[in-house]
Amino acid sequence: MRRFFSPSLTSQAPLRILCDAFCVFGPLTPAAHVRCHALFYIGIALTGRGPAFIFQGIACMKEKNPREQLAAFMSKHSPKIMRLANAVIRKMHALVPGATELVYDNYNALVIAFGPGERASEAVFSIALYPRWVNLFFAHGRNVPDPHGLLQGSGKSVRHIVLHDACDLDDPRVRRLMATALRQASVPIDPSARRRLVIRSISAAQRPRRARV
Repeated sequence: MRRFFSPSLTSQAPLRILCDAFCVFGPLTPAAHVRCHALFYIGIALTGRGPAFIFQGIACMKEKNPREQLAAFMSKHSPKIMRLANAVIRKMHALVPGATELVYDNYNALVIAFGPGERASEAVFSIALYPRWVNLFFAHGRNVPDPHGLLQGSGKSVRHIVLHDACDLDDPRVRRLMATALRQASVPIDPSARRRLVIRSISAAQRPRRARV
């Protein structure tokens, strides 16, 4: 038994078969299998149910790329919200080229911030997915002139617009607000930069992502 579950990468083939048999998301990477070994020994020591620990940990140990992770976060929402959010993200790519996207799967909502880099404090916009709608947030919206009264909120800095359709981003008034926010940004977003997606945080406890019927 000890030899069968040796943490050596050269002798982990039997465990690889066991892990992949349990894994519904596909084969694991070698690094993830090392963690499988660790969980197995911890499980045996604490509960005597090592294989159960492996089974329960497979999903989170699977090393997905950021796009796959974001898709998994979004899949918790209703098809309607997923379609709206995907359409909004595509438009944001066109409206804010070169932005780094920071993803926060928070307790209250799934948030995707758009900024010049990985510093959250420099983000200019963000979108947040809620059970019934999607919001476009302006990080410093209080300082953005809003002659048509589109921006909602009363906080110290952040303002938002509720997006009922991705076409709301085509409204010339919204476009002017966004253009002003980009000009006012303390650190400008380089439109020629390569777009990046970074997963920043995942909350273990989360509010329901789908509206109650």
